Amino acid sequence: MESSKQLHKALLNIWFGLISEYSKMKAFVISLVRSTERRREIKKQLDNAGIVFEFFDAIDSSTPNFKYSERRAPKQTKLRFGYQLLESELACFASHLCLWGKCVELNEPILIFEDSFQLNTSFIELYSSFNELVKKYPLIKLCSLFPKKFTTLENINEAISIVSYKRRTCGTQSYLLTPHAANKLMQGAMPFLEPVDHYIEKSWRHGVSVCSFKPNIVERSDIVSTIGSSRKNKKGLQFWHKIIIESFRTYELTRAKFENLTFIIARKRK
Repeated sequence: MESSKQLHKALLNIWFGLISEYSKMKAFVISLVRSTERRREIKKQLDNAGIVFEFFDAIDSSTPNFKYSERRAPKQTKLRFGYQLLESELACFASHLCLWGKCVELNEPILIFEDSFQLNTSFIELYSSFNELVKKYPLIKLCSLFPKKFTTLENINEAISIVSYKRRTCGTQSYLLTPHAANKLMQGAMPFLEPVDHYIEKSWRHGVSVCSFKPNIVERSDIVSTIGSSRKNKKGLQFWHKIIIESFRTYELTRAKFENLTFIIARKRK
């Protein structure tokens, strides 16, 4: 009788373990194949946290004519923003685009990391709830580098909320993504006009409203990412060009405010 109870308990533990694993979202880390030391550090961090993940081989900007490099639009980028994207920024954008395609192919939500992240304790606590959260919010940033004013959408617990920032916060260290949102991001990513983290937060470009955890549940690590760079060169701009850049900046700020307001009103009506 006792052995029968023990067997029943063991089977239940196995069952609940399977349910727990199934409920956890697939995780991918964008990383260059040649960044072996970085990969070792990432594996150690995620293994210690009990996170099952896969490395997603980043597109290497050192490779001539790398995938999607033809999507660059240097003249448009220069006119609108006063700089041109670096090869590493183009390759970083292309890497994210490939992983969006993977999300659509899998037809299930995924968790995306770049190779410059650091988990905090809140991430571990909330990890198992990600699949439920993306049913309401198709794209959720886990890390916002420059938090701005925000509107609270939902309080997850006493310390963590889902918010909508009113202005761009930058960074793609980690985010949750549904196949529907991934498909929209893919459709809007033609051509590559700005860094991928800027593009993601411009919902009028692709039709996906971006939400964020506040405070961050993933932080940017002290180590600089090997898949991108934020260096911009705006030297030697003429006065007329500066006027165009400032006009376009004002246009984008206005669009951002309008999109944010529209999203908040729509959420309140639900």
